[in-house]
Amino acid sequence: MIHRGLLFWSVAAVATAIGLFSVKYKVQDLEEKIDRTNQKIIESQQATHILKIEWAYLNEAERIQRLAQKYLKLDQASISQVARLDTLKPDPGAVASAKPAAGEALLVFDAEGRPVELDLRGTPDEVAARATDRDQAPAALAPAPRGRGRPQLGVVAREVTLLPRHWDWLSAQPGGASVTLRRLVEEARRSGGDRQAVRGAQERAYRFLTTIAGNLPGYEEVIRALFAADAARFSEGMADWPPDLRAHAQLLAAGAFEQEESKT
Repeated sequence: MIHRGLLFWSVAAVATAIGLFSVKYKVQDLEEKIDRTNQKIIESQQATHILKIEWAYLNEAERIQRLAQKYLKLDQASISQVARLDTLKPDPGAVASAKPAAGEALLVFDAEGRPVELDLRGTPDEVAARATDRDQAPAALAPAPRGRGRPQLGVVAREVTLLPRHWDWLSAQPGGASVTLRRLVEEARRSGGDRQAVRGAQERAYRFLTTIAGNLPGYEEVIRALFAADAARFSEGMADWPPDLRAHAQLLAAGAFEQEESKT
């Protein structure tokens, strides 16, 4: 019995020693893998930092401007290259005749100051047809007007979400909720007409200036003056700009300053 017990504990001790030895080397192997992974992370972070520095240098505005002036030979756009889409449509041939000379770009804007891309390939008639189709496409998608009189009053059903107390108040008004809401909207439109006109003029001028004058000196200050309704600062910021561009910008932004001047 004694020899058997001794043999059992000896075998158990040897198995335990082998197990501990194996676990020890597995732990060491895992620690080495962790060290290698941490080293790769540090190297990746260093490489990323270097790439960020290189990108900041390559993306420097002054460097890009120097390279553009050296290799691209670009000139500032002039107002002679700007045309409104509605001025080109009455005469189909005018659309094609507006095609600039070689090396020049034609910038076409709609009545809201949005740039319009025209496909000038093909014959004058094909160019005019594409321009006309482009303008008539939204109108073709618009729903047909509804007739007046009951039961069709020309109104459109939409979902409106209000609090219970709002519904209670609307229900207590003469004519019900729908009539009251229409009356409130019409009153808000009449009282807020000036603000809407100012906002529309600001948006038209902003779209035009962003497209054609974004790289001119003082552009940011001019935009701030535009939305601050400061006509004097708006004009001063464009003092060094080409006269024709400045005149067109002031024409688009005139409505943004007229309301403020009438208040004063």
